[in-house]
Amino acid sequence: MISVVALACWVMTGYKLRHLARDPGNRPLRYLCLTLAALSLPLTIDPFGALLDRAVGVLDLGRVTGICLVVVAAGAAQCVLLYLPGTGEDIDRQVQRRTLAMLGCVAAIVAVFLLTPARYSLTDPYVRSGAYYQTTPTPAAAPYMPIYNAYVAWAGLQGAILSLRLARSTTQILLRLGLRLAAAGSALGIGYIATKVIASIAAAEHAHQLTAIDALIAPLYTTTTVTLLIGATIPSWGTRIGLDRIPANLAARRDCRQLQPLWNLIHQATPEVALLPHPTQPPLRRTRMIVEILDGYVQLTPWLTTTTTQQTNTTPTRQDHTDATTEATQLTTAAHHKLTGQPPTTNPTIPPTSPLHPDNQTDPTTQIACLIHIARALPNHHPITTTVKPTKARPHTSS
Repeated sequence: MISVVALACWVMTGYKLRHLARDPGNRPLRYLCLTLAALSLPLTIDPFGALLDRAVGVLDLGRVTGICLVVVAAGAAQCVLLYLPGTGEDIDRQVQRRTLAMLGCVAAIVAVFLLTPARYSLTDPYVRSGAYYQTTPTPAAAPYMPIYNAYVAWAGLQGAILSLRLARSTTQILLRLGLRLAAAGSALGIGYIATKVIASIAAAEHAHQLTAIDALIAPLYTTTTVTLLIGATIPSWGTRIGLDRIPANLAARRDCRQLQPLWNLIHQATPEVALLPHPTQPPLRRTRMIVEILDGYVQLTPWLTTTTTQQTNTTPTRQDHTDATTEATQLTTAAHHKLTGQPPTTNPTIPPTSPLHPDNQTDPTTQIACLIHIARALPNHHPITTTVKPTKARPHTSS
């Protein structure tokens, strides 16, 4: 399973490396590629840690290599987040400080590892059986681990704070999603470190035993890595598969569903407004519905009378819904009069909230909201359905 995840991580890393090959001077992109590669390498090395140790003749070389790469990834990720708002001398100084802290941590881990004698030989049965690599080492056996744990926990906290701060300030959908995934990955990273600390403490009391806490470490690390990699790359490949259009499509689909009662009323009274079936794409379908509703307004204008408006205003209703209720009732009555053959009035009027009113200079978003309020205010049983057999609606795609 880890090998499959590692392969997927390298695919995402290669996707960004291709961008770096086209723009090698892009410093934030270089840090991003370093982050992705440093996250993918430990997943690749982990299944072969014992083989690497035996090949080089040094116990725990694979483990130390992996944690050093994680430290590099954590430091480089902070630099990427610092560069996202822009560049400048102040940003360069912050990036330099974070880079030096990361390199200092790597150097300290390597130094402590080299100065600490191995607790077991490579020929020890406990090591050769593979059980040694499945359990968490005690603090005494791996004194470099507290350095690693402290740095990664700090970097995870900083990464979560920076990611959430940037996510609140950006308007790009996929970038905001990527930053929130990065924040989630950082939080998972802190949980991963907390689990490792608990496991190392438990290892002192249960030497050579694989505990339930040990079994949580690998899934937590894998989930953290995948979440961070997806968050870092989704702004690039998400647009290719249309992820950026999903929120707009969902909003348009919801609008179509809410406009449907008003469109049904208009279409019953003026079926000529719908010349063709509605498109399947929600944004286009919403546009067509609005155009046909407004065309229906034009057709029903002669039946919108001042008398009806005055009668409707006498109906008790909430103040914030008065205008929408007035217009909904007027449209229902006008459609009823048209279908029952009542002649149009010689002195028509358009309700104050109507999208056709000359003083109603509204943007499309406000216009859609206005029509939705009217649709919601339509009577549940308007006169058309009880007096006259409805006109069969032209087939269209419902949301």
